[in-house]
Amino acid sequence: DEASSAPPPIAEGRGGAGDVDSDEDNATRATNVVLLAGFESFNRELYEQSGRLLPPSLGPVSVKVFADSDIRGNASGEFATAVGEADVFLASLVFDYDDVSAVTAMLDSAEDVRTQKTRL
Repeated sequence: DEASSAPPPIAEGRGGAGDVDSDEDNATRATNVVLLAGFESFNRELYEQSGRLLPPSLGPVSVKVFADSDIRGNASGEFATAVGEADVFLASLVFDYDDVSAVTAMLDSAEDVRTQKTRL
C-alpha cells in the first residue's frame, strides 16, 4: 500500500490541532501552523523537531510540516485539509509551477472565520 509507506507529513508541536485548555473560562484553541518545505525538504526532520521545541509561553501550537511532494502526492488530501485549517501558513523554496499554482488555489479558497488571513 503506497499510502502506508509514505512518511507521515505531520509533526505535532505542543498541544495539537483542536486541543483546548479546559481550565480557563475562555478556552484557548491551538494555533495551527503549516510549513511547506520545497527544495530544502531534506530539512524536514529539523523543522519537525523545531515545532516540538516551541516555548510554552506561546500557548498550544500545532505544527504540521509537509514537503512539496505532498502537494499532489499520497498526502495531498491531508495537506489540503491542513492548509484550510491553518492559522499560519509558511512555504519555502517551492519552485514547481504546478505546485505553486495548486497551493495558491488552496490558499485562495481557504476560509477562516476565526481570523483574517493575509498573504505576505
